[in-house]
Amino acid sequence: IYDVLSMPDDREVFAHDFAILERHIQNGFNANCDLQDYVAKWCHEYKIPLTAALLVSKKITDTSVRISMQEQLERMNLQVNHMLQGCRLQSPLFDLQIRQVPLKECVRASIRNNQFFLIRNKFQMNMTVGDEVTVYTDETWLTYILDQILSNAVKYAKAAEEAQEERCIRIWCERFPD
Repeated sequence: IYDVLSMPDDREVFAHDFAILERHIQNGFNANCDLQDYVAKWCHEYKIPLTAALLVSKKITDTSVRISMQEQLERMNLQVNHMLQGCRLQSPLFDLQIRQVPLKECVRASIRNNQFFLIRNKFQMNMTVGDEVTVYTDETWLTYILDQILSNAVKYAKAAEEAQEERCIRIWCERFPD
C-alpha cells in the first residue's frame, strides 16, 4: 500500500501502524479459532448425554410424558447440530467439498433429521426425486439447508388441531434445459 500511495515522509509511521494492525488482526483471528474449537468440542461432548437421554426417553411408559420428553430432546439435538454447522461455516479452514451427490440421499437425511417433528405434527411426505438425480453440491450443506426448510415448514404450519386439511410436504425436482 505504501509503495502505491508514494508517501516517502510517512514510511516509518505507516510501517509501524501497519505492523500493529496486522498483530491485532492475527490475535483476533486466533481468538476466533480458539472459540470455534471450544464450541465444536462442547457440542460433541454435549451430544453424548443427549443421545443417552433420547434412548432412555424411549423406555418411558407414559406416552404423553415420553412424547413431551422426546420433543424437547429432539429440539436440543437439532439446535446442537445447527451450532456445529455454524462453527463449520465460520471455520477459517472452511471445508466446502463440492462433488456429485445423489439428491435423494440428502432429502432422505433431512427427513430423518426432522422425522420426530414431522410425525408429531402429522405431516405427510410426498417425495418424487428419482434415484438417478444427482447434483453438484456439498452434501452436508445441502442437507443443512433442507433441514432448515423442513424445520420452518413444521414451525410455521398451523397446529395439528387447527389444520382443516391434510398437511403434506411435497419435495420434487425438475431438470431445466441448459
